[in-house]
Amino acid sequence: MSRPTVTPGSSWRPLGKVAESIFVGLAPSRREPPPGNRSAVLPVINARDLADGRLAPAGSLEVRRLPSEDAADRYRVRRGDIVLTCRGTLLKLALVPPEADGAVLSSNLIAIRCGPDLAAPVLLAFLDSPRGRAALLGDNRTSTVGLGLSPASVARIEVPVPTREAGQRIAELVDAADRCHAAAIDSARLRRALAREVAMSMLVGPANRGPSRRR
Repeated sequence: MSRPTVTPGSSWRPLGKVAESIFVGLAPSRREPPPGNRSAVLPVINARDLADGRLAPAGSLEVRRLPSEDAADRYRVRRGDIVLTCRGTLLKLALVPPEADGAVLSSNLIAIRCGPDLAAPVLLAFLDSPRGRAALLGDNRTSTVGLGLSPASVARIEVPVPTREAGQRIAELVDAADRCHAAAIDSARLRRALAREVAMSMLVGPANRGPSRRR
């Protein structure tokens, strides 16, 4: 199958060749750390925390006690990493925001840390496109139509790598669009919350006013 036309100067390369690292998250342990052990309480990113291409606020992430910070280091994400679901039925992707830097990835997610040749916003834009999703899914579904992605299968995907100058322009465009999209979603949620508050006030009066009692 012929490859699509991309930005002049771009090339197609296996993701594993342009990523600094691709790793799966930490499997949960049913055993509590032994008494006296230097355990660590750290935020954990789960698949449910990914929605609309965004990661849930850091304050809402699950907090889990792990054996030690050193044991969790290989599963920590950094600001700008791309996380995607590797189990379940829905393929979801998101960029790790600054406030989630250092959180631990759960075992149903894979993280991609981009190298210097490909900016994370550019890669995310491709992976979240119909062509990118098709490349990710490919044969990586189980017999039950669930996802079956692994770091090795993700590393084999070929992605377009633009020139440094073109990549910077694309990254700026994607970043600006994502900020506008996030602001629009937050604004819509706020308007809905305010409308519901006004509607309730019209229905039952101020919030501190209970039901009237007849004497």
